[in-house]
Amino acid sequence: MLSKELGGVSEDARRIATWTVIFGLLQAAVKLAKEDQQPWRLVSPAFDAGRWRLALYYDPAEADYWGASLLTADELAKPVTFSSVTMQFKSSTAGSKRIGSSVDTSNVHFDTQGEKAYPRAIPLQVIESHDPSAVLYLSVQLEEGCLATPARVPPSLLNHPLYCDIAFTFPNVCLPLFAFKLVLVQQSPHFADLFKSGFAEGTADYALPTSLKIPNWQD
Repeated sequence: MLSKELGGVSEDARRIATWTVIFGLLQAAVKLAKEDQQPWRLVSPAFDAGRWRLALYYDPAEADYWGASLLTADELAKPVTFSSVTMQFKSSTAGSKRIGSSVDTSNVHFDTQGEKAYPRAIPLQVIESHDPSAVLYLSVQLEEGCLATPARVPPSLLNHPLYCDIAFTFPNVCLPLFAFKLVLVQQSPHFADLFKSGFAEGTADYALPTSLKIPNWQD
């Protein structure tokens, strides 16, 4: 992938960073990507004390959309979890103030390096139809920390095989431990990654033998 840093990033007190890019540069990148049959990526200067960058990328193999991503500018001193990452795409052209799909993703986790991509951010036809001198504004707001309001489960439903949607089994323990995926995902990015990974642990259902008697968990 060919990559180039360009544009400028402004930040405000609400922790919203806005990257400005000229549409003509995006149009030129599309032309080069198609000629070379290689993806092109345009990267913002670092922001938020040098921790993050934004990127826009175009892959000729995925010809209908530009993608957007948030990536680490350098190795982070410690892992970071965002309860929310919100992106918006706007144009300076009158009558076309907002373009593309607004991205609002919860529970985004970075260990020390990485990139979180949103491949269908802006339709290619929107990029190509703009005046080359017009400006694209890509804004991102980062809400750092755990989710503010995790799901609350009534005690009577905890570890209940009828209402829980996942079960853990342990060596030399005859009974499983039942849980709720929603609660696990909200409390730990490890479980969020596990459930969407495609591995068996994230997709397999636990079959409870009909002959197994479940005692009252409160006893």
